Amino acid sequence: MIIREARIEDIERILEIYDIAKAFMRKTGNPHQWNSGYPDLRTLEEDIHKHQLFVMEEDSIIHSVFAFIIGGKYK
Repeated sequence: MIIREARIEDIERILEIYDIAKAFMRKTGNPHQWNSGYPDLRTLEEDIHKHQLFVMEEDSIIHSVFAFIIGGKYK
């Protein structure tokens, strides 16, 4: 298992993971977080270009994604 910076070619899988997370949050009583389309494609691309989006990968399969933003303001 490794943690590495996300790449543009990871976007499709990253969006899948966020969709799964959003569905889980709605199902478990958190219908308000990320219900406005956030994080959107543009935000993810910006985070990748800023070197602040990471994925956890095992056997070439991405299992999770997170942003690590030092000193950034939370949206």
